[in-house]
Amino acid sequence: MGALSLVPSLRRAATWTGILIEAVRPEFTPDVYIATPSNQVLWPATCHVATCQSPAQSNALCPQHLQRWNKAGRPPQGTWMLSPEALVVTRIREVKACPVRGCRRSAGHLVCRRHLAVSRAHFGNDIDRMIRELVEEDEFTDAVPQDCYVPWCNFPVAPRKQEQTDPETRLCDGHHDRYAHHSAHRQRTGRTAPTIDDFVANRRENPAPKFKTVGLPNDLSWEVKYALQARSDARAAKWRSDQHSAFLTHLRATGVPTLTIDEDALITAFRAVGATSLSVGFARSARAALIDLRDFGADPHERDVWDLVELGFDAIARDEVRHLDFTAIKPEWLRRLAKQWTKHRLNTSRVTTVSGNLRALSKMCKILEARGVLPERPKDLTRKVLETYILAVRQARYSRNYSARLLSAPRMFFDHVLREGWEPELSPKARLYNDDIPKPGQTLPRYISRHVMAQIETPSSLDQIRGFEAGTILRVIIEGGLRGASARRLAIDPLNYDETGAPYLVYTNTKFDREAVIPISRALAARINEQAARTRQRWPHTSWLTPRMNQNIDGSLPYSKGAWKQQFTDWVTGLELTDPNGHPVRVTPHQFRHTVGTRMVNRGVDLDVVRSFLDHSSVQMTQVYAQLFPETVRNAALSYLAHMETVIGEDTAGPLSATYTSDVAEGARSVIEALFATPSLPGSAGTATAPPAACTDSPAPSEAESNDHDLG
Repeated sequence: MGALSLVPSLRRAATWTGILIEAVRPEFTPDVYIATPSNQVLWPATCHVATCQSPAQSNALCPQHLQRWNKAGRPPQGTWMLSPEALVVTRIREVKACPVRGCRRSAGHLVCRRHLAVSRAHFGNDIDRMIRELVEEDEFTDAVPQDCYVPWCNFPVAPRKQEQTDPETRLCDGHHDRYAHHSAHRQRTGRTAPTIDDFVANRRENPAPKFKTVGLPNDLSWEVKYALQARSDARAAKWRSDQHSAFLTHLRATGVPTLTIDEDALITAFRAVGATSLSVGFARSARAALIDLRDFGADPHERDVWDLVELGFDAIARDEVRHLDFTAIKPEWLRRLAKQWTKHRLNTSRVTTVSGNLRALSKMCKILEARGVLPERPKDLTRKVLETYILAVRQARYSRNYSARLLSAPRMFFDHVLREGWEPELSPKARLYNDDIPKPGQTLPRYISRHVMAQIETPSSLDQIRGFEAGTILRVIIEGGLRGASARRLAIDPLNYDETGAPYLVYTNTKFDREAVIPISRALAARINEQAARTRQRWPHTSWLTPRMNQNIDGSLPYSKGAWKQQFTDWVTGLELTDPNGHPVRVTPHQFRHTVGTRMVNRGVDLDVVRSFLDHSSVQMTQVYAQLFPETVRNAALSYLAHMETVIGEDTAGPLSATYTSDVAEGARSVIEALFATPSLPGSAGTATAPPAACTDSPAPSEAESNDHDLG
């Protein structure tokens, strides 16, 4: 949900302050915002101590229990939370009602301030006798009671003070006495008396989280209020009151007049005062929300960074790509054309493809700028300039596929610009041709060898991946051969069963946006059912089997691509996989898809069945995935040779012919054995200890290629 979606209708005030005041909803306008349990972003988890219902802050404890735990020397938290010291109910010193019958005020010490004076004047300071004997008439019969300035307090302000505007006079009797006592104590200890807002913000009688904007200039205060509202509306990451207090401390220390300054300058200012990463992150998100508010009503396509959420792309359509950044595309005329082309491409291509095209154009501009040939005007872009770029790509010795991506995107871009006539000054020769793009070489098979799979497919190895959800995704990919995006986006109930009780996995083929069904083992079905139970326990209303673990309060987002990529990489690194010669091996999630197809073909499964299982659109694509093992070819050749020996033996006569046939056959057998020799591998094909597979332990890609590689 965008930050502007819940903003009231804006009338576009003349000043920035006016725009902010219009945009901030009434509940966020006080200098102290009191969170409620219905706000899942600003209301934290409950304290983990069983007898406490207060909101937790750090270490999963409320401030009171955190203080007790620290005083106890921070023993093991699980044991300490069961101790009598922790289980005693936390005392909250709430303001109480005046005990005199008929009185509606709050009590300062024992009674309200009015009846304290009455006890002295008429009861000889005997408060107990006054409480027993006195029945008070309602003093608010002629006036509507005004609530105390403290947001959570429902006691009224004294009638004679209701017409006054000073905040200090708009307190009930109980809070007035506490404020006076607190101020006097601070002055006695040589400190400045607190403002009324500081006093309210630091009250602990209400355990609800308090988010304050006290002590900030007016404009900056309204910016923080709007940023807090935007954070709440986004319903992504939680934001605790103690984190907010730290952010305000860092914000005051920076001295910045507004959060809308240049992003790099804002980050530098926060880091210069020792701000935490959480404070820096909130400052960045606040700036982004404020910039969106400032530019509200303008065409979002005119910006140098497009927010795909603002453009209407949901998490599935954009595949977690949030922004399209044009800032690296120079000069301005080329950036303008890139925006125009990208707007067209978003209507015809996948967001991930468009994002890759944009990265290629940015790379081109960086290379041309480094070579000193960046065209400042359209007519300066000539074929010679583009040939400089082509040469630079080839000299960089990227892989064929990565070089092709760096060249094919500019080729499509300039072809489209020239065809549509978007830039009249651009030379018709400013284009790249098919001959400029390296042809894809013959790629080696990408399936994983039996030796490596034997190291991967053990319970101990599979359990090493970090996170139960990642373990479920990994098992689905290894057994079912799903693409990473499809495995991360399984529905919460993805299983069907036939009449025999055999399980089938229903999933969405994200590449073609269509539903597919495959049979799976009962072990994998049991794992999926366990995952579904765990997911429902945390997110009862989610539609995903593996929702995103962070910044996903209501479970509406599927598992994060970045988190899966990092967890898989860490897992593979920790396994320290090696080939039969002891050399390190690098594998990617997509190689398991190739391995599934290759295993099936080598088991004799019909190629069309393999195509259906992998949900390919053509058998030709399946042939790329499914390769024959060397030992499969060898065994088939030896079987054919044995058959030919029998045939030749039957058709020839005489000892000389038989000797000749035997010699030829033995020689052919030796050649086949040499050509398809494979190392002795543990286990046999189809066993659980050593499943059949083959391997191409390809070299690791360059850093630039790795940045563009999709692990799914």
